[in-house]
Amino acid sequence: MKLVIDDPVFKRFDAITIGVVQGQVLSLRGHAAEIISEMQREALKNLLRLSLDGVREAATITVWRDAYKKLGVNPKRYPPTHEAMALRLLKNGKWPRIGSIVDIYLINQVAHLLPHGGYDVDCLDGDISLTVGQQPYEFDPIGGGREVTEIGEVLYRDAAAVLTRRWNYRDCDRAKITEQTRRFILIVELPSDDSGGRTVAAAVEDLVGRYQSCFDGSFQGCVRVLFSGAGTVEL
Repeated sequence: MKLVIDDPVFKRFDAITIGVVQGQVLSLRGHAAEIISEMQREALKNLLRLSLDGVREAATITVWRDAYKKLGVNPKRYPPTHEAMALRLLKNGKWPRIGSIVDIYLINQVAHLLPHGGYDVDCLDGDISLTVGQQPYEFDPIGGGREVTEIGEVLYRDAAAVLTRRWNYRDCDRAKITEQTRRFILIVELPSDDSGGRTVAAAVEDLVGRYQSCFDGSFQGCVRVLFSGAGTVEL
């Protein structure tokens, strides 16, 4: 399986940094719930220390707000996933309870203020591509309902259908990660070269470590800075 960034995306961004974490889950360790709760407390404490102004001014937030504007997306109406999660926590201080795999990557997302999103590998059809939609596509978001994408929208998709709208705004229901997921792929990204990938690499390393502390299984990460004509990550 490959992750391919199509050249039309590079017409809008000179370079894109992609971090990938691949996991194969065997079982949840007995003390995982306590570890997850402690990680949540630590991430929330650091976020509250940063405050609302600090979140809004963080470089990993502003770069994505600018990217959304470049894509013709209003980031106030459609905030990037990591910003939306941070603002939600600052408002109510409550972590969502979705499932251990997702709960852990949301912690890491907040800790690094970088977008994290992923899929159940066994629900995917072929390679994953980050592409520009040339026509409207039907989209079934997590939580139900039916949407239609816009022409020119940046999308993740596989051979069957759209996986994520507006780059990292909303994921589909078909390939969502659940408690039954045994193989998954997570993507951490920046719409720039990220000074050689250091910011994304730190997030990927932490995420792998978090999974290793909570699960028996295999977890591996990689980071690539991609440019037009060389936008492929072998998975």
